[in-house]
Amino acid sequence: MKEGSFMRGLKGLSLVSAAVIAVTAGFAQVKYSAEGVKTVNESTVTERVTLYDYIALHKDAAYANGNISLSANEAVLNGTQIKEVNGRQNAVLFDENGSAIWRVQTERDAKYLVNLSYIAAENGTEDIDLSLNIDGAAPFYSADHISLKRIWKDDGEIKPGSNGNDIAPKQKESLEWQNENLKDYSTYYNGDIELFLTAGTHEIKITAGSPAALADITLTGKKEISSYDTVEKEYERNGYKPAGDINLKTQAETASRKSDSTLIPVYDSVSSATD
Repeated sequence: MKEGSFMRGLKGLSLVSAAVIAVTAGFAQVKYSAEGVKTVNESTVTERVTLYDYIALHKDAAYANGNISLSANEAVLNGTQIKEVNGRQNAVLFDENGSAIWRVQTERDAKYLVNLSYIAAENGTEDIDLSLNIDGAAPFYSADHISLKRIWKDDGEIKPGSNGNDIAPKQKESLEWQNENLKDYSTYYNGDIELFLTAGTHEIKITAGSPAALADITLTGKKEISSYDTVEKEYERNGYKPAGDINLKTQAETASRKSDSTLIPVYDSVSSATD
């Protein structure tokens, strides 16, 4: 390549690099930004942050002592209805993009987990998608897309193919009620979603991105996990005996329930100890 062509190439590369930097900078500026939103308790949301940063911001706040039940009969419904769904009475059945709003009263500043029962309203391949707003705004960035896992099962047994190799069964969805705390699977923080509410009146809005039914929605404090010593003493009081030398073996390939249709048995020849 001649020197002139080489220099022109460098200049062209510099222009492309500059454009990439400019575009990247633009994304960096808008990634978590949002317009200020006046809320019911007169606070203003000027920036949307990650759940990790949101939890860190309120790390010193106490968890709620009691529960707040979001009753279906007290919700303001839009594109939703209250009905019996798969044996569960008074469930809130959401159409796609349907929403429900609850007004709640809190006595003091506190953190809450969101516990609920849910079921997909129809078969699908993607996770159930929800969005959660407090006083007209998403409290953190990923609150616009909260995933609820479906239940998948093997549609049949593992069978040998014509060449003698095992063939994984197809997957089928099982429409069952599940009870979970809302979680965030989108970031490095892979745990329960925590909501911080100041003392006063608040509006909680849930919108479904895909058809689903919700029931027993509750804002609750965090359960304290008992220490090993405490549990051991409780077991002794209940008369439980040590199991002894028991080796329980479970084949992962025969899982009865899975949270994703991609969780299927695959061939593994890494170790001779593999069954």
